[in-house]
Amino acid sequence: MEASEDDASLSPESPPLASVPRHHPRALLSCSFCRKRKRKCDKSLPDCSFCRRQRRRCVYPQRKVSTPAAEEEEVPPAAKTVVESHPSEAVVVYFLDHDIFTCGEMTVADVHSAVPESVSSLLGDTAALQKDAAEYFRTVHCWWSIISKHSFYNRLMNPLVPRQGDVVLLLLCMKLITWRPSEEGKDPRTPLYLAAKHYATELEVVGSFSIRGLQAAVLIAVYEFAHGIYPSAFLSVASCARYGRALNIHLTLTESSGSCVNCFQSEEKRRLWWAILILDRFANISCPGRRNFETDDPSPTDLLPADDVAWDAGMVTPYDRMTISCPATERMGRFAKLAQATHLLCRVLQHVADHSMDAEFRESQERQLEKAIQMSIRMVSGVLKGPAGAHAQICYR
Repeated sequence: MEASEDDASLSPESPPLASVPRHHPRALLSCSFCRKRKRKCDKSLPDCSFCRRQRRRCVYPQRKVSTPAAEEEEVPPAAKTVVESHPSEAVVVYFLDHDIFTCGEMTVADVHSAVPESVSSLLGDTAALQKDAAEYFRTVHCWWSIISKHSFYNRLMNPLVPRQGDVVLLLLCMKLITWRPSEEGKDPRTPLYLAAKHYATELEVVGSFSIRGLQAAVLIAVYEFAHGIYPSAFLSVASCARYGRALNIHLTLTESSGSCVNCFQSEEKRRLWWAILILDRFANISCPGRRNFETDDPSPTDLLPADDVAWDAGMVTPYDRMTISCPATERMGRFAKLAQATHLLCRVLQHVADHSMDAEFRESQERQLEKAIQMSIRMVSGVLKGPAGAHAQICYR
């Protein structure tokens, strides 16, 4: 049985009990010499008993008195961190051996980590959050509908549900993407942008791995493209693609109606993957021969995003499914038309990069592509500005 502190004071190496009164203050940690020799130290102040007998200079790492307050102050920061703030074993197994993860029916738990004060101050109070959200849905959401209004206001903004770090990051990025340059500040590398990038890295390090985190990463990539922040914009798209593949959201493009358990969640993932695919093609539009895409080209049978109105209302059903080959109708929302136009862009990039076709076949392919592009442009009735003409702008490009 391990000896107590009082037993140690009666050992031959210790001074008489009377020489070290019980009320005598002691150091919190062993002295440097005893720690180095891995021997018991009675932590007496100003010198431990062993150093006094050896006539050595006794040095303590911390010379504070061992009071309850001092002990609380000296606890290392890592010891105060909750267990959930470190990557769980399930996350490691998910990436190293996904078969074991699946067969073991393992799940990746949410990461509970404290939100830094610097991030909270940038978000502001509830009124500020409501204002930023309203601005986001009034502007960005019209042409980049990857976050459902129904889900956002009923779940993410619910005051009764504690916000996790990935949700806080998403709120920060929704505020970021509505930023506009002004006379006071024209540099897009604002403190808000730097804070969002830094906080995203922090959450990644502690093991955060979720749809909300990926939505935030996509918004950061869009912000970087919009303001010409290179090479970050180019690299962010590749990171989003790897993130999306890790979450298996790319499989929602080929999902059958029978395998769909939750239509709303599937739609959320599908829209997110289309957003990544659109960004990936846009990043390479000036270099069609490079062919280093991070996402696969969609096929005519792949699913498009559902109707935007049903999506925002949280009323997505299997009857809202449409494929790329479906003719454009009024049921097809703006984001679906944007995805369909991106499919045409993929075909154009394939055509430009393929040098194996003979001249006659290449000419016929070009005529077919031109006809499809012109039809897509006519869908907006000549309106090429604003959210309604986003897909037509891609066709003209």
